[in-house]
Amino acid sequence: MEKEQIIDKKEFLITGGISGAITDPNSIEAIRHAKMYYEEIRSFNTDVEKIAFNTEYSREQILMIKEYLFINTHILADGIRRFDPCFEIAESWRRLAFDAKNIKPHDLVLLQHELMEMDLVQKGFSQETAHRNSSKLYNYSKASSDFYFGLNENTEAGNNMIAGAITRLQANTH
Repeated sequence: MEKEQIIDKKEFLITGGISGAITDPNSIEAIRHAKMYYEEIRSFNTDVEKIAFNTEYSREQILMIKEYLFINTHILADGIRRFDPCFEIAESWRRLAFDAKNIKPHDLVLLQHELMEMDLVQKGFSQETAHRNSSKLYNYSKASSDFYFGLNENTEAGNNMIAGAITRLQANTH
């Protein structure tokens, strides 16, 4: 029990390291955050269980998605390597695991998309073709872009308090 509490604190500390809310997923801050958070996700021990608990998906499905997105290498157009860190995916993973009350619809689309994409890859499709076909039914890129576009519009209108964006979390919360 004590070990799990320590792990939970570590999982929250990374989100507390960002000062202010990031609303532009293509900003230098967002890219830096994504790289850092992907490394943290790879070391998490409780995220899979928490996402399974917070969603309709099984622990096995979430573990497969985690390995596919963050750990495994893939045959990509420029070689065999891991996927590039993506701010939107990092934030979706964070909400799914550690901020259940702020899970956004596009966070769930991510899970649907990745399950379909993995299934198509297993059936022999290239990763690129599997991604393109999965996006026809579960378009995470569009859904997350729409979400962040809305955040930027709210920020430009003077609303600097963005629910669900990166916030300072104290290590003793959850």
